[in-house]
Amino acid sequence: MNKFPYRSLEGSSHAGEKRILERGVYSNAVISYLFRDVYVLNYALKYSVAKERDDKQAEIEYYQKLTTEECNVSFVRLFDSFLESAPQKILQLAIILRSTKELIYYRRIAMVVYFGNIAWCIQAYNHSNRLAQLDKHDIAAKGRFLQFLFLFCLTVSRTLCIAYVASIFPIETLITCATLACFCGTIVFFVDSPKIAESRIMNYLYCLCFGVVYLFIFTPVKDAPTKYKYAFYLTFCLLQNIIACALYIPLYLATSIIALYIVGIVLLIFYYAYCHPNTVRTYF
Repeated sequence: MNKFPYRSLEGSSHAGEKRILERGVYSNAVISYLFRDVYVLNYALKYSVAKERDDKQAEIEYYQKLTTEECNVSFVRLFDSFLESAPQKILQLAIILRSTKELIYYRRIAMVVYFGNIAWCIQAYNHSNRLAQLDKHDIAAKGRFLQFLFLFCLTVSRTLCIAYVASIFPIETLITCATLACFCGTIVFFVDSPKIAESRIMNYLYCLCFGVVYLFIFTPVKDAPTKYKYAFYLTFCLLQNIIACALYIPLYLATSIIALYIVGIVLLIFYYAYCHPNTVRTYF
């Protein structure tokens, strides 16, 4: 028997462009989201049976299906948070920031909960994504906590910056954000070239969804080195924040926005330097 049977499954490993196509069509992403508990329970039971039989090949197969199911759900939840909640929260913040007196305590708490939810969705997706890759080690609790912190800082800073500018120039901000989303989506389409459907139009629309996410935070589209992508993205967004703060945003808020973004970058560097697990042989 193959000493490392996981190697025979390398060809079927789930790369980034296959996240939502486990069963081949877009509708199954929704089915996965609605019936995730049933699918997870089914794969968990089959995994337990395979483990009792000491069938290592089946054990790995069902474990991978189990983790991929969780990854699919996290992926859908991530886009639900950004494509539905983010524009609404920016609009609310833009209205509130026109008069800071309206920023009462329960609204502040609601905003903190929202930002925490966004950061948690991204962190959960990254964690599920890594678990679905059998050739990579899991992220420890300390690493996941640091991930949450730097995602929280970067998201809060970016959203506050966009929302304040939107409170002054709503139409111009909408046009600029749409242009940036299309620009980022086009770069993803040509650089990462995700193939989740046979139609190039559907693949491009998929990339445009990531373009919307990239207005706030970077998350990898496919499994590949991300050091230079992070460096380019964070530098690009930091320059945008600095220009917007220098031109339009009051000093007290501008200082907070820039400081939060820099803290997020420092935490991200610390995470990748000390807490990010290297690619190692799996438990199997």
